[in-house]
Amino acid sequence: MPKKISVVAHFCIVALLMVSCRSAYFARYQQKTLDKYVWKTKQHLSKTAQLKLLVDRRIKLNPHSVAKNFYPVLDNVSKKLSKIHHKLRCQIASNQAMPLYEIRKIKRALHSTHQLLNKTNQHILNGTEHVLKSDVLFEVGSAQLRAAGVVSLNQFAQYFKHKVLTVYRAQMQVKLNITGYADEQGFVKGESDQQRKEKNRLLSLNRATAIKQYLSIVLNQKFANADKEVMLDINAEGKGEQLPPKLRNPQQNDHRRRVCTVSSYTILETGAQLPIIQKNTPKRILTNPSPIKD
Repeated sequence: MPKKISVVAHFCIVALLMVSCRSAYFARYQQKTLDKYVWKTKQHLSKTAQLKLLVDRRIKLNPHSVAKNFYPVLDNVSKKLSKIHHKLRCQIASNQAMPLYEIRKIKRALHSTHQLLNKTNQHILNGTEHVLKSDVLFEVGSAQLRAAGVVSLNQFAQYFKHKVLTVYRAQMQVKLNITGYADEQGFVKGESDQQRKEKNRLLSLNRATAIKQYLSIVLNQKFANADKEVMLDINAEGKGEQLPPKLRNPQQNDHRRRVCTVSSYTILETGAQLPIIQKNTPKRILTNPSPIKD
């Protein structure tokens, strides 16, 4: 009888040791996993901050840049990552095991965030900020395109098509925002400042709309022959006598104020392969239209 008890006791001790060793192993494994996720979360937070700086640069070039649409996206990512980081730090400090489903949930969240940040990075870097001169595009005080304006817009459309189709190799949606500006010249003698400002606002809006309509036709024709589907989303707005980006020492009659800016970015379809950005590539030199300079 004592011998049987001894065998049973020995078996129980071995089983307890195995369970204890296994528990210690899983505890160490989970600790390493949580530490790794803390590190990844910090990396993603740092990447999000870098992307906000990229957006800031484009906003500095053009306050009406469509890149501003990325601010809410990046803010939501920052909040989400901060919550995950806080949860992980609290879990590690508690020295308690985290349920497996919670670990898997965090893993999926970090993976999807990584993909989102990569795509957002490409969208921001491959956007464009251009300025088109109204004196070249339109008749004086009119939203009617001149012959030289048609040539200028054709040049821009060709440049834009080349940029989009050589960078991306997948179905995409292209967003453009066209913003018109005007100087402070009046239309008729005796009109009030309010009347003049409203007329210039409408002139800037009509010119931006004319560019939108023309580019919609030309770009759709150019993208129709592409080997991928390109969906255009073009918006036009008029700022009237507001100053264009980075303009110094403005005058009442100032050709630098009679401009239309074009801002764009591209959205890839889900699952599309991202391009590799080549750094330090020389800028394309354009005479008309020309890119906005610092």
